[in-house]
Amino acid sequence: MRYLSLILILTTIKSWAVITSPILQKACINFNDSIVTISWTEVTDACNSFVSYDLYGNENGGAYLKLATITNKAIVEYPHSISNINTNRKYYLITHSACGGLDSLTSDTISIDITYPNVTEIDSVSYDVNTQNIIAGWQSNPSTDTKGYQIYNFSSGNGDSIGFTKDTFYTVTKNPNNDFPVVLAPIDSCNLSAILSRPHQVMRLNSTFDTCKREISINWSLYQGWSKIDSQRLYLRTNNQNYNIDTTLSGTTTARQLKNIQLGDTFCFYIRAYTKSGAITSSSNISCVETRKLIKPSYLYLSNVTVKNNKDVEIEWVIDNERDQKLFNIYKSTNNSSFQLLKTTTTTKSTTYREVDNATDVHSKSYTYYVEVVNKCDETTKTSLKSNSILFKNNPNVTHTTYNNFDGGIKEYKLLRLSNNGSTWNTFYTSEFPILLDNLDSTGCYLVEAHEKLNSFNFNRISTSNTRCVYDSLVVDVPTGINTTGSNNRFVILGKGIDHSRSYYKIFNRWGELIAFNPTNTEWYPEYRNTKITTSVYIYVVQLYGVQGEKKTLKGTLYVVQ
Repeated sequence: MRYLSLILILTTIKSWAVITSPILQKACINFNDSIVTISWTEVTDACNSFVSYDLYGNENGGAYLKLATITNKAIVEYPHSISNINTNRKYYLITHSACGGLDSLTSDTISIDITYPNVTEIDSVSYDVNTQNIIAGWQSNPSTDTKGYQIYNFSSGNGDSIGFTKDTFYTVTKNPNNDFPVVLAPIDSCNLSAILSRPHQVMRLNSTFDTCKREISINWSLYQGWSKIDSQRLYLRTNNQNYNIDTTLSGTTTARQLKNIQLGDTFCFYIRAYTKSGAITSSSNISCVETRKLIKPSYLYLSNVTVKNNKDVEIEWVIDNERDQKLFNIYKSTNNSSFQLLKTTTTTKSTTYREVDNATDVHSKSYTYYVEVVNKCDETTKTSLKSNSILFKNNPNVTHTTYNNFDGGIKEYKLLRLSNNGSTWNTFYTSEFPILLDNLDSTGCYLVEAHEKLNSFNFNRISTSNTRCVYDSLVVDVPTGINTTGSNNRFVILGKGIDHSRSYYKIFNRWGELIAFNPTNTEWYPEYRNTKITTSVYIYVVQLYGVQGEKKTLKGTLYVVQ
């Protein structure tokens, strides 16, 4: 029974704690502040016998000296400041006291860790085809002391830290447009870093589409970091279908063209590079091209051709969609058959355009026009109908050319007459058909308007002709006497058809001295140099020009009485 009790007691003691020496983990040096940090595992004190840790160290193989006594069991590291980092140092730890009646337990001896990790090279940096994140990957560092890996942006050539990981892959960036050379270095438990790996950089792919040539151009940068690229493959997806291999390329190819593209499809591409017989790969970014069909305007309407300022012709047209259009060509003819290019004008993302043709003689000719629109591939995509200016004539009859191709058709023609004061045009005659009159009895200026019915574009236009004026023949009445005290107290020329802008009169006294010189529409009161003239006989000379081109000179005697 006593033997059984002893066995139970010994078994119970062992179940409380394993009596072992403390385990030193690391002696890590900080080269910046010359502090060595010694760390160990906390001992298990099952029998509550812990008194202290005693830390010992030596220098260059000399005697061990006590560095510190630590009475808190939970403290598991100690910073030891040294004066010379270029010395060899060793450390061990004694625990007082141990269970089972033992006085102390002594750890093993360790040296300062100055062994740097081995270099870890990157296998590849690649775009993730699904997320377009740039991800770096590598093999695990064989050292059991590797704590993790520091990742750097090597654009500056120095290495700017972008993150730390314990894994063997790292998302370098989630921005697919922000690619840069990547390096890494493994870090051990003492934060010692290996030298940087070789820089690796993903392929950057770009694609463009020439609509006019129906051709896609693809170019990319080669993968950087491998000693050799064995091959490359171009992957293609059409209209959101699965990616398929389009072609296999050499390891030095950086461009490819796809021709005879069907417009309206969307193409997406990426390049995958291979090395070490395909064991390691890297994918480029995805680049997509939308090869839409060029949009054609549904209409190009020559909305009006009209005489402007009685000397030019203004051409107006409207168009509904200019997205892919580049320019307009305006064509002109005087016989409605032989057309010549009048002008080319570029599109301005508008709907209504106007151009003025000032190389015209609107009083003798009617001009016909049409417009065509040309897209950015130099293809004519739409041509308007032909429309013409109205030529108005009144000799020998009142007539005019008809207006062609109003979208709404002709509502009416109007013959307008200019008011006597020359400020407004008033309707003189209206007809649903082209106007035809024998003559114009009233003098004045006239023009013809063609009015459009409300059309499918919800507007109506008015085309105006040239202006024709009807004048009286030259008829003149010149006075031969003036009574300075009566109602007939001034010299005034009366008549019709006088072009007063050119006609004038002169009055001379009997000695031949010029005492008056005025336009024919200016009255003369018998004065000379602000003094009334005396009763006498005077000579007048009137030079007359008619509005129809007549010319006449009148001479006579003027009697002035009081």
